[in-house]
Amino acid sequence: MGGVVAHEIAVELRRRGCEVGRLIVLDATGEVDSADSVAEPASESDVLELILVAAGIDIAAHPRPLTYRQAEALLNQRTPIEFSLPPRRIVEIMLDNMNANQSMRLKHVPDVFDGDMIVFSAKRGSGGRSLADSWRPYVSGDITEYPVDCTHESMLNIESLQLFGERIAIYLH
Repeated sequence: MGGVVAHEIAVELRRRGCEVGRLIVLDATGEVDSADSVAEPASESDVLELILVAAGIDIAAHPRPLTYRQAEALLNQRTPIEFSLPPRRIVEIMLDNMNANQSMRLKHVPDVFDGDMIVFSAKRGSGGRSLADSWRPYVSGDITEYPVDCTHESMLNIESLQLFGERIAIYLH
């Protein structure tokens, strides 16, 4: 969702006469779902899985759906505990946010950004898709894609940032 929002902000800034040197997005797709697409709403288990994966916990062997207590137990098994589960109310807010974003994404029709775009794409779990190709209908300038050896969920981890942070810094100066 972040890439879609960044794209739309860049389009609006250009519409208002502002200069946008380049648009940089992290592992964001420009694919648009059809208006009649029906997506399953996210569940609490989906949110908990994202949190556990972000904490570096392999959840492949654990039964689904995950409960809050199961997620808490998995996090507590780590030594030392570097990452705690957010309070249940925060998990509920995250779930509401995920579903609201999904709903807005289904209704959104992107405009065309008349500038250049840089896409840093997560190689792991991508299925070989080209994010640059997905943005082509919505960017009239050049699109440069840099694959990063990480997953979408780990794009902002220290290890992943070390792989592409310097290149972003170059583009920002």
